[in-house]
Amino acid sequence: SVASLLKHKGLGESLRAQLQSLETQKRAALDVEDFGQAQQIKSALVCLLVEADLYFPQVENSSGGIPLSEVSRHNKPHDCWVALNG
Repeated sequence: SVASLLKHKGLGESLRAQLQSLETQKRAALDVEDFGQAQQIKSALVCLLVEADLYFPQVENSSGGIPLSEVSRHNKPHDCWVALNG
């Protein structure tokens, strides 16, 4: 996640500032429910991470599910995570 990357001590200050700015813009867009803008900003984040060789796509869990501990962290109004059969 971007939040965990921002905590990484080896991250350059310029890249850290860019990531932080984009993440803030994305959250602001989500707060006003501008999902199209949020998706564009997320795409820009991914491009920046790819260029910095820091993008690691998430691999699906072998059990086929996401731990409930992860679902519980997504409790903001713009997060729409639902646990089915869990």
